[in-house]
Amino acid sequence: IRLLGQKEMLHFYSDYPYERSREIWYRLYSESEFDKSPESIEARWRIAKHWAGQGKFELAEELLGQAETMLAAERSKLLEKEQTSDESLFGLFRLPADSVMTVPKLNELQRRLSQLRTLIGPENRIDEAGAIERLAEFVMLNPHARDYSQRLDGLLEQIEDKDRLRDNILLAQAKLVADEQLRAEKLSELHKEFGKTDGGMLALYELGLLKIGLYQGESNSEQKKKYLADARATLESFLNSYPASFCAEQVKKNLDGLPSN
Repeated sequence: IRLLGQKEMLHFYSDYPYERSREIWYRLYSESEFDKSPESIEARWRIAKHWAGQGKFELAEELLGQAETMLAAERSKLLEKEQTSDESLFGLFRLPADSVMTVPKLNELQRRLSQLRTLIGPENRIDEAGAIERLAEFVMLNPHARDYSQRLDGLLEQIEDKDRLRDNILLAQAKLVADEQLRAEKLSELHKEFGKTDGGMLALYELGLLKIGLYQGESNSEQKKKYLADARATLESFLNSYPASFCAEQVKKNLDGLPSN
């Protein structure tokens, strides 16, 4: 906090809101000196995740909505500033950024805000014994922890086949598969089985990212051409199936960034 007050910039590296850092993020959110800073948007995501992990879903949703409003305003301001700088005669000599929250970082934060808001939304919040507790536990699982896979297994054992959290747990497990071809198969199967759920939608999104990676990492020209066609087809399928998804804008950018053939 003291560093932020002196340099008006905060550096953070983790995408998981650890308990030990909660006080710092809460100060960014609540203290008048920082509560309207770009970094406080990140703080709101982290606090909302903590609240969701405590089962306080309505409070978390409210905070996420507030963060999304602030993010949209900050992103517009930065884009306008970039355009003005590019048009200036001195565009090559830019002043240092006021914040670590650049447009790409805000775009990534927007994805995390939307993904958390979808996860804790009505689709996954059902009035069944233990459902709220399982959702809260799933929200706070740390994908970087050594026991992450075991925790997912434990949650999956607690639920029925038709449980609304099942698709999300299976997606988290599929993302852990090291072999790319096997991971692609699991993601494709998940999408086919749960195409109308948030987990099924995200499975197709992850599949698109995976196929872009396969294309970019292939050296054989013929195989590379096949991977490119496959990647483009997957991204186009996503846009056709989920045009209103919070991932759609990024998918469109990914598609535009690929060669046409």
